[in-house]
Amino acid sequence: MLKALRLPEPREEELARSPLSLVVCQVRHDRILAVADARRGLAVQERLNGLYMQMNQRHAVEATFMLAGEKGSQLSHDQAPTGWQLRSDDDAWTVTLDAEFFSLETSAYTTWPYFRERLDSLVSAVIDTYEPVLESRLGLRFVNEITDPEVTEPAGWHGWIRDELLGPLVHPDFAESVRGVQQHVDLDAGNGYQVRLRHGTGPVPGERRWVYLLDHDCFRQAARALSHNTILTTAEDLHRIVLQVFQAAITPELYAHLERRVAHDAEGSP
Repeated sequence: MLKALRLPEPREEELARSPLSLVVCQVRHDRILAVADARRGLAVQERLNGLYMQMNQRHAVEATFMLAGEKGSQLSHDQAPTGWQLRSDDDAWTVTLDAEFFSLETSAYTTWPYFRERLDSLVSAVIDTYEPVLESRLGLRFVNEITDPEVTEPAGWHGWIRDELLGPLVHPDFAESVRGVQQHVDLDAGNGYQVRLRHGTGPVPGERRWVYLLDHDCFRQAARALSHNTILTTAEDLHRIVLQVFQAAITPELYAHLERRVAHDAEGSP
C-alpha cells in the first residue's frame, strides 16, 4: 500500500552558502480577461510600494488559418495582450500578472520571512484589484544549483548527495563512464500536497567542475475558493515540505558545509 511522505521537521536557519538560484510561487485561478487592462496593472504596481518599477505587457501569440482564394491559404499570427510583468530595478524580482495566474519569483532569495512578506503584499493587491474567485493550483518551486563544494567528476557527489538518489553514480560498473544524470521523482506529501523532484548532475559550461541540480516543485492542485489566508497558509506548508525534501536529499556533511561561513566572511573582511 502506498504511503504519503513522512520526513523529520526541517531545520530553518539561513545557509551561509545557499545554493538557491531561483524561487517561484505561482497561483493559478479562474480566467480574468481584465488582467490585461492597463489601469488595473498600474493599480497593482502602485500597491506594491515601488518595489517593481519596470512594467511590460505580456502577449499570447494566436495563430489564425485563412483561406485566401486563388492565392492559396495563409497563416497569420496575432499577439493578444494577456497581462503584465513587473520587475525590480535590479531584475532580481519579478511579478507576473496573467489572465489565468499570478506569480512571484526571485533570483536573489535571502530568507523565507522576506519572501513571504512580498508574497503577502502581492496576494492582497491581486485580490483587491481583480477579485479572482477560484484557485486551481498553488505551487512553490525552489531550484538549487550546488557548485560548492567543488566536484570535478560526476562520482565526486558521493558523500555529499544521498547515495539513494545518486543511482548510476555509485554503481561499480557505471560510475566511471557516466557523463550526466537527470532523474524525475513524483512524491505524495500527504494532505493533497505533491512534490515533483528533478535532480541530477552535469558539467558547468567552460569549466572543469560539475553542478548538482535539486529542483523542487511542491504544489497543491485542486479547485477551491481563493482567499488570502488559504494561499499564505498553503505557501507556509509547501515551504516546510521543500526544506524537508532538500534536507533528505543531501548528506549531513553537505548541510554542515553549506551552513559554514567562508573564512574571510567570518573574520569580518570585505
